Amino acid sequence: MNNKTLAYLVGEQGTLVQLKPTIILQNFKSYNVILFYTPSKNLYNWIGRKANSQIVESIEKAEQLILNMHPDMTVLRHITVKEQDKDSLDEFLDDIGISLFDYKERVRLWWEFEISVYADIQKLKIKENNHLMLNQLEKVIDVANNIINLAEKIHDSSLVEEKRSFIEEITKKLHTFNKKNATLLEIDKMITALRNCIQIQDIEEAVTLYNRISLLYKRINENPIDDHQRVIDDYLHFYDKWEKSLPP
Repeated sequence: MNNKTLAYLVGEQGTLVQLKPTIILQNFKSYNVILFYTPSKNLYNWIGRKANSQIVESIEKAEQLILNMHPDMTVLRHITVKEQDKDSLDEFLDDIGISLFDYKERVRLWWEFEISVYADIQKLKIKENNHLMLNQLEKVIDVANNIINLAEKIHDSSLVEEKRSFIEEITKKLHTFNKKNATLLEIDKMITALRNCIQIQDIEEAVTLYNRISLLYKRINENPIDDHQRVIDDYLHFYDKWEKSLPP
């Protein structure tokens, strides 16, 4: 790397982080945008193949910021170099003082890392779907968070955003599911009490319990489970028998 070359990593809104010559090579990653000003008075913007569109759109602002930081700087040419742009790579690399071999090796290593991460993500997606099919929502959320952690390592912002929205959706379902389960537990206790009322012929309490059970099932928009339905049928038979025993 030419020690007289200035290199800046571009962030969102055109913010800049100056890179030391010793770490420039390791920053040739597909999500990065790097600006280089060389002794030949060329201002290059290197764009990774998966660079965030917002960062790419802020390059002009970042270039202006560099010029403001170095008012004596003269730029003869503004040159865009894309990660896989073979036509402009030789001149660019020669100008910044990095060999084509070192550049290709760095890009290859990053690509291999990306591929391995995406392979791990794909395995997690299968696991996530299996948990979803079994309605194991807490495990679904755990796996989705693991996918986000991997996606962040390769700066896949669209996948991160997708999974965050997915987690929000599943969290709402989990809340509904937990609320429904709590209601079913409450109903289960009432069913036990209703069964006891039928046995001791307590019609008044039985009617109260039946009405509350009916209301709770309506609230969760579910039909009674089989065990509960059998007790409800016993109650209806008990109530019908009691009603017929009343004097005319």
